[in-house]
Amino acid sequence: MPQSYIARLTPSNLGKSNMHEIYWVCPKRQVDPTVFYGHPPKNGKRIPIKHKDLSTGKIYEFLFGFAKKPKLVYPSGEFRLTQVSNYLKDKNAEVHDELEITKHLKNHTASFTIDYKNMGVLPKEKKHTPGVIYEKNYNPAARGYRSGKTRKAGDIISKAEIYKVIFTVEQNTYVYVGQDSHCAGTESYFGSSLVMWHYEQIFGKGIFDKKILKKVQEIKQSDLNSLERKHINEAEKEAIKNEWFCLNYTGKGKVY
Repeated sequence: MPQSYIARLTPSNLGKSNMHEIYWVCPKRQVDPTVFYGHPPKNGKRIPIKHKDLSTGKIYEFLFGFAKKPKLVYPSGEFRLTQVSNYLKDKNAEVHDELEITKHLKNHTASFTIDYKNMGVLPKEKKHTPGVIYEKNYNPAARGYRSGKTRKAGDIISKAEIYKVIFTVEQNTYVYVGQDSHCAGTESYFGSSLVMWHYEQIFGKGIFDKKILKKVQEIKQSDLNSLERKHINEAEKEAIKNEWFCLNYTGKGKVY
């Protein structure tokens, strides 16, 4: 079974707290870092490890090791992934974003993938406190932004995807069409709907069959909404024909 951990980005991770190093931590409360990645040399050097981003398929090589030079044994401190600035820049990383890193074993060979989650700005009362682990929650601010609900009609979107998700739960088949300005691809982000989020929490993302219908660049938000509506209309007809349920109940908050 694949192992995974979730890293939540803090100001320190992004170099915003007078830190010279940009990094994230492999949390020992979730996995044993030296089992997950292997034992770094006792001389303090870090080992290069390749990670594949799920949304783009791009391979990045990071360095894994102890935060400070260990002595005879590893002290009870942080194990970090460093040389990650290019990756975080590609993701337009912000404080509170999450990275789900998964280790896959095939024929005794390990590989690593990253599912990057743009979480948006959390409410003030939910801001990160060092040492506190927050449960994953439904973040309407983040999903509303990437789905276009909280954007203005005249905003220019540099790139976006129109996608369709089909899944079956308890003998009922559902279809959902949406837009994603974060361009997550087919392996993550299955919709801004609370219904979709709920099913993902209960059954896992493996139930979703996601297909990218259209990729666009430099498009006005209102035009992107119209393109999304075109595909929603097609999905609604498909649902009626196949006796499915369409989860695109309304386009509330969007300007067409």
